[in-house]
Amino acid sequence: MKIDKELLDKLTEQAKASQRLRMNYDLRNSAEDKSQRMLNVKW
Repeated sequence: MKIDKELLDKLTEQAKASQRLRMNYDLRNSAEDKSQRMLNVKW
Protein backbone atom coordinates (compact mmCIF):
# COMPACT_ATOMS: atom_id res chain seq x y z
CA MET A 1 0.00 0.00 0.00
CA LYS A 2 1.18 3.47 -0.86
CA ILE A 3 0.12 6.44 1.24
CA ASP A 4 -0.07 9.31 -1.20
CA LYS A 5 -1.53 12.82 -1.36
CA GLU A 6 -4.77 11.54 -2.90
CA LEU A 7 -5.41 9.20 0.05
CA LEU A 8 -4.50 11.87 2.59
CA ASP A 9 -6.76 14.42 0.88
CA LYS A 10 -9.65 11.94 0.90
CA LEU A 11 -9.16 11.14 4.58
CA THR A 12 -8.82 14.82 5.45
CA GLU A 13 -12.16 15.59 3.78
CA GLN A 14 -13.79 12.71 5.68
CA ALA A 15 -12.27 13.97 8.94
CA LYS A 16 -13.59 17.49 8.30
CA ALA A 17 -17.08 16.07 7.76
CA SER A 18 -17.09 13.84 10.83
CA GLN A 19 -18.51 14.99 14.14
CA ARG A 20 -15.26 14.19 15.98
CA LEU A 21 -13.10 15.77 13.22
CA ARG A 22 -11.03 12.63 12.74
CA MET A 23 -10.88 9.58 10.53
CA ASN A 24 -9.08 6.26 10.87
CA TYR A 25 -7.84 4.22 7.91
CA ASP A 26 -7.15 0.51 8.44
CA LEU A 27 -3.74 -0.52 7.04
CA ARG A 28 -4.14 -4.26 7.65
CA ASN A 29 -4.09 -6.63 4.69
CA SER A 30 -7.14 -8.59 5.87
CA ALA A 31 -9.51 -8.98 8.80
CA GLU A 32 -7.47 -12.00 9.91
CA ASP A 33 -4.38 -9.82 10.35
CA LYS A 34 -4.20 -9.33 14.13
CA SER A 35 -1.92 -6.31 13.99
CA GLN A 36 -3.24 -2.87 14.89
CA ARG A 37 -1.96 -0.77 12.02
CA MET A 38 -3.96 2.30 11.12
CA LEU A 39 -3.50 5.81 9.90
CA ASN A 40 -5.21 8.49 12.01
CA VAL A 41 -6.17 11.81 10.43
CA LYS A 42 -7.34 14.66 12.64
CA TRP A 43 -8.62 17.97 11.39
